[in-house]
Amino acid sequence: MNKPIRNKYGNLLLSSDEIQKEMDSYIFFFKFRWLFLGYVSIFLLGLFFFPDFKSIYSFGVFFIKFGTILGLALTIFSYLTYRAGRYINIKRLNYEKENAERYERDLKEWRIQTLEAEPLYWRKYQGLEFEQAVFSLFGKMGWEVSRTFVMGDGGINIAGSSGSKVVKIICPNTSVKVGVSTLNKVLGIKLENEFDDIFVVASPIGFDNNAISLARKNNIIILDPDDLSKLAQGQFASDKLKLRTF
Repeated sequence: MNKPIRNKYGNLLLSSDEIQKEMDSYIFFFKFRWLFLGYVSIFLLGLFFFPDFKSIYSFGVFFIKFGTILGLALTIFSYLTYRAGRYINIKRLNYEKENAERYERDLKEWRIQTLEAEPLYWRKYQGLEFEQAVFSLFGKMGWEVSRTFVMGDGGINIAGSSGSKVVKIICPNTSVKVGVSTLNKVLGIKLENEFDDIFVVASPIGFDNNAISLARKNNIIILDPDDLSKLAQGQFASDKLKLRTF
C-alpha cells in the first residue's frame, strides 16, 4: 500500500474533527442590528412624511409600530438567509468530512502496515496486545479469525479459517525465548486437534534452537518478529507458504 497523498482526497484544509467543530458552530444568533435598522429606516421615512402627521404622538405610534414590523421582517429575512447558507455550507462540509475521514483511515492503515513490516513493531508487544496484533495481521491476510480468550496461556489463542483450511495460533506469554517445554505443550494440543489443521506458534521474543528443531520435525510453523514482519509484507517462504489464503 502506497502512502496516501492528501491532495488526492479533495481540498483538505482541516481534519475531520475540525470540520465537525465548524459544522457544530453553525448557530443562528439574534442580532439587534436588524431591529435597529428597522427603527432607523422608519424614523427617516417618518421624517420625510412628517408634515402628514397630525401630532408627535401619531408619529411615535407610526415609528414604533412600523419600525418593529420592519425590524422583525429584516430579522426573519436574515434567518432565512442563514438557513440557506447553512444548508449549502453543511453540504459542502459533509463532503469534505467524508474525504477527510477516508484520508485519515487510509493514512492510519498505511502507518500500521508500514509499522508491521518492521520487526521492532512486533517486539514491543507482550501478552494480549501481541495476540491482538497477530489477530489483526491474519485478518488482513484473508483469514476469518476469532480469538479464544477462555483457553488461557498455553492454549489456542486464535483460530482462523479460509475455505477448507483451518489455522490454530498459539501465542505463549513468556519473558524469554520459547523453549522445548512450551513446544511440547503445543504439540500435545496439536495432537488433540484435527490432523490437517495448520498449527502456528508466534512469539515477540523468538525461539531457541531446540524449539525450532522440534517445530520443524512436527510440522508446526513458528513466527518470530522477523517472520511476522515478512508476513505483513506478503513475503512467504518455505513452510509459511501454507499460510496463504488463496
